[in-house]
Amino acid sequence: MEEKINILLPVFKNRMRISHDFEDDRLREILGGSISSITSLIGAENIEDFSIRELILERSRYVYNDSLEFFKENFLEEIYDTYRRNEGGVDGEEVSTSEDT
Repeated sequence: MEEKINILLPVFKNRMRISHDFEDDRLREILGGSISSITSLIGAENIEDFSIRELILERSRYVYNDSLEFFKENFLEEIYDTYRRNEGGVDGEEVSTSEDT
């Protein structure tokens, strides 16, 4: 997960217009929590997927601004659409069902 955090940290700091480094440890914790939460909700871990990346960054923004309680309500449609598109598979792979065999 550290690699994903390292990829997203500068993206998040740029989005939030954070130019200092003294909050980096806190931002890493926020991003790590968001990666875990979103990948658990979506069932996929591919942060190269634009929708997954956006959900991670947006959840991180909500956490940073102490508004996490509003995230799921405000992004429910995006969460659902991304989940359906990924079929709940890990890293974008479809989950096999008994009908697939």
